[in-house]
Amino acid sequence: MNLIEMVKEGAKFAKNAGNSEMMQTLIDVQQQILDIQQENLALQSENERLKKELDTKNANQVIEKTLLTYKGFIFQKRSDAEIFGPFCQSCWHKENYLSNIILKVTYRNQLDKYVCPSCGFSYGKEIPNSEDVIQQINYNVRLGLS
Repeated sequence: MNLIEMVKEGAKFAKNAGNSEMMQTLIDVQQQILDIQQENLALQSENERLKKELDTKNANQVIEKTLLTYKGFIFQKRSDAEIFGPFCQSCWHKENYLSNIILKVTYRNQLDKYVCPSCGFSYGKEIPNSEDVIQQINYNVRLGLS
């Protein structure tokens, strides 16, 4: 028998005994128990949300350690020879989301600009290639800058 059932049983006995004051007290206790259960559910839900938020922040910290900025663009270094990107700085800084920048061309297939498909942030016409980024990283390492 759970707590609510015990209170209900007590209320029956109080009613049969004609003790309305005791019955009202048991009804109040029952309402308090229901309120506590509701608050408990809300706290459990908030706890789960906070755990997920913490997991996301921890994952983003791991990703952040692999990110490099070169000529205003974000790249992700996955090994000494592998660089991925460029990614949108705006999406990373606002949403912690790595969104690949794509080339937007005019209707005559002429280079227009690079844009982020997620947020629409617009970049210039030139994006450094991954070989340039790797060369710069290796140069910085030799100089002790990274």
